[in-house]
Formats: sequence, structure tokens, C-alpha cells
Amino acid sequence: MLYVGESTERVLREIGIEKIGDLANYADLRLLGDTLGISVRSLLASAQGKSSNLVDPEQNQAKGMSSSETLIRDTNDYQELREVLVRNANIIAQRLLRDQLVGNAVSVQIKRNDFASFSKVKKVQKGVSTLPQILSETIPLLEKLLNNHPELIRLLGVGVSGLRKKTNYLEQPQLVDIESQLSNKDHGQEVIKKINESLNEKVLFKAIELE
Repeated sequence: MLYVGESTERVLREIGIEKIGDLANYADLRLLGDTLGISVRSLLASAQGKSSNLVDPEQNQAKGMSSSETLIRDTNDYQELREVLVRNANIIAQRLLRDQLVGNAVSVQIKRNDFASFSKVKKVQKGVSTLPQILSETIPLLEKLLNNHPELIRLLGVGVSGLRKKTNYLEQPQLVDIESQLSNKDHGQEVIKKINESLNEKVLFKAIELE
């Protein structure tokens, strides 16, 4: 039991306390106080499962999610690696949706065929929670990694960290409007094009296309 050392254990045994339940239900509080002194309140409260600490529902919540894939064959083909990135980003997006979480950082990791690992991380001020948001941030990271490390890749992984419940964000990010978050219009159109190509389906549209 916490805070019970050898000397405290010895004096507890002398007054008939062998188990935590014995302490929690001990009837002679005066004798207990004389035996334990100033620590009697904290030990008794601990034995009875009482605490003044506030319960934090997010204390045990995962602070990050990641998904990786070991390739069937080593490759440095950009198109193939981007498809792997999309698959794993989609896994994370589904988990975030299920748990109603949003992250404030993304990461991409690659491992070469000699087992050397490299990664890049980016903070995202407005948060990411959907597949388009994750891809818009991680595809450029993948491109930088491959430019710096053109060797054959054996494993690729993607992650989202700094997770919080969506309700804890004062400003929720837009779900689809990636283009408005990018200062460069042409770059925004290129990101939308890449995501649609990676998914083999046109899932993102410019606002003018919806009119």
C-alpha cells in the first residue's frame, strides 16, 4: 500500500491490521490515531479509496495515433509510397472520427532497407481530424523526406499527435475547405488534385464547382 513502509507495517500489525480492508474498517479511531500520528487521515482515506483529486476523463486518453505499413518490396517510387500514405492516413482518420478527436501535429516516418529511420513532424495550429486535412499536411512531408532520402524504402508510417476532444477546441477547422487554409491559390489547387488522385476518386471540389 502507498505510504506504508516496514516500520508502519509493523505498528499496524501490532494493533491487528493485516490487510487494507482491516485498516479501512478499523473501529477504534482513537487508537489508530495514536498509532499512526499525523499520517492517520491520509492512510485511512487511501485505504477507503477516498481522494480529493479531480477526475480527469482525458488522463488516460491516447496522446497520439499512428499507422505504418511494411512494404512487400522495397521501393522509392513516389506514386506507390503516396498510396501507402493515403491508406494509413485513412486508418487514422477513421479512428479520429470514431473517438471524436482532433490533433495539432502530424508526422511521417520512413525506414530504409538498411533499417535507418527518418521522420518529419509539423505542428498544425487549427488542428487535423479528417482524411483531407491529414493528407494536405503529410503529403508535403513525404515529398521532403523522399527528396532528402531517395534510397529504397521498406516501411512508411504516418501519425497524428497532440490529441484532444473536438469539443475542447475553441475554433473547429473546416472539414473540406483546404484551399482557404493555404495562402497560395495554385498550391491549394495542386493539393486538392493530389488528394483526389491518391484516392482514385474526386472527393474534393473547389467551391466554384459546386455552384
